[in-house]
Amino acid sequence: MEKVIEIQKKNLLSLFELIQQNPDLPIIPMVNYEIVADDCAMYWMASWGKARIDSYILRDDRVWYLSDGKEEIFENLFEFPVDLPKEQEEQFIEDAVSSLPWIKAIMVKIELPN
Repeated sequence: MEKVIEIQKKNLLSLFELIQQNPDLPIIPMVNYEIVADDCAMYWMASWGKARIDSYILRDDRVWYLSDGKEEIFENLFEFPVDLPKEQEEQFIEDAVSSLPWIKAIMVKIELPN
């Protein structure tokens, strides 16, 4: 049981530190899908996971994180112009993904109970 408590303390201390360093950022809980797999209860038990700073957008009924990688985001949300030279693709990806309305936030994973 001590190990579970230590993990929780570590995760919460990390979260508190991020909040102190970034007091103006929203805090977004990201709930593991297995926690709310059905609607048979009013409350679900969970545990505190790791926290990090990331940027996100909501597109096509999905949350996209900047940390997912610009290539993956581009492949799912954009297309190259037909006549774009190969040597310009990297800059085109950078510009396209950077143009999205990213929201910087403290993301906190809410995980299955230990």
